[in-house]
Amino acid sequence: MRLQPRLAALLIACVAWSGAMAQANAGWVVEFAWQYEAQSERKLGEGRTGPGGADTRLGATAAVRIAVEARGTMEFTDRLRGAAAVNMPDARNEQRYDSWRFKGGRPATASVDMSAQLDQAARINQADGEGANLVNAERKGLVGRVQHTRERFEAKASGDDAGWLGDHADLQIDRVANKLMIVNRIDLQVNRKVVKPTRSSVKRMDRPAAAGEWDRSGADEEAWRVLPPVMLRGVIEFDIPPGADQFTVTRKYEASQLPDPLDSLGFPFPSDLGDAAKTRDRQYRARATLTLNVRRRESVDAAAPAGAPPAAPAAPALPASPQKAEPAKPAPPSATDEALDAVKKLRGLLGR
Repeated sequence: MRLQPRLAALLIACVAWSGAMAQANAGWVVEFAWQYEAQSERKLGEGRTGPGGADTRLGATAAVRIAVEARGTMEFTDRLRGAAAVNMPDARNEQRYDSWRFKGGRPATASVDMSAQLDQAARINQADGEGANLVNAERKGLVGRVQHTRERFEAKASGDDAGWLGDHADLQIDRVANKLMIVNRIDLQVNRKVVKPTRSSVKRMDRPAAAGEWDRSGADEEAWRVLPPVMLRGVIEFDIPPGADQFTVTRKYEASQLPDPLDSLGFPFPSDLGDAAKTRDRQYRARATLTLNVRRRESVDAAAPAGAPPAAPAAPALPASPQKAEPAKPAPPSATDEALDAVKKLRGLLGR
C-alpha cells in the first residue's frame, strides 16, 4: 500500500525535472509571411466524357484562381542531434548542425480567396455496356442534344484562425555552409474547422448557363478534395549570415518556380488537362513572396543581457530596532532548484 505514495512522488519529481529541462532548452522562433497569387486556365477540344465515356466532348475550360496572404509563428523547441535532413555531410556533427523540431497543430492568420471552375459542353450519345439501360432511361429524348455543365469549388475567408499549421517541421542550421533549411516544409493549410468551402453546379441543354446562374450552391466539405494547396510543398532553403542568432531572409518566386494548381486537380476535372497534346490553349501566371524572421529562442532562466547597469550597492546596516522586524521573504527558487528539491524528496521517500 505504501507503493502508491512513492509512485506519486516519482511522478511529481519527473514532471518537475522535465519542466526544468524544458525551460533550460532554447531553440529557434520563425515568424513567416507568405503572399501567393496564381491564375491558371486550360482549354480542351473534343474527347470522351460522361458515363463510360459515352458522350462526345465538344470543348472544356478549366480555371483556377488563388490569392493568399498568411503569417504565423513557429517555435522549434525539440532538439534533434546532428542534421535534420537526410544525406547531409558529417550528419552526426552536433557542433556543425543546430537542428530542432516544430510540432504542428495551431491556427495562423490568413486571408484566402480561391476557386476552381470547370465549364464543359458534350453531345449526349446512347450508352452501351453494363448499366446502359438505366443510363439511357434517364436520357430519353436527350440523345443527340448538347449538354452544357458548369461546376465551381470555392473557399473564401480571412481572420486570425483562417489558416492552420499542421503536421510537424524540422529546422536545420548548418554553421559550416551557413544555410537554413526547413526540411518538412511549412505546412500551411486552410483551417477546415473554420472555413467552409462551397460547391455550385448547373446544367443546361443546348445553351450555356448565364453567369452566376446555378441549380445548386452551398457548403460542401467534399470541395476540399478539389481545391489546390496554398503553400509550397518542398524543402525551403536560405543562405544566412555566419554566426548570426537573429536575421531576416526573403525570397520571391516566379511562375516557373511554383506548381501549376491545375496539375493538382482530380475528378470532376478531365484527366486530359494533363496531356499537353490535347490542351489547345494554356495560360498560367503566378508569383509569391516568402519572408522569414528568425531568432534564437532564449530559455526562461536566461542571464541578464550584456551591458546592463550594475546593481545598486547594498544599503548600510541600520541599528537594531526594539520591535521584532518581519523576516525577509526568500527569493523564489528557479525551475532547476525546484527539480533538485523534488529529486531529494523522492530519494527520502525511497529510503536512499
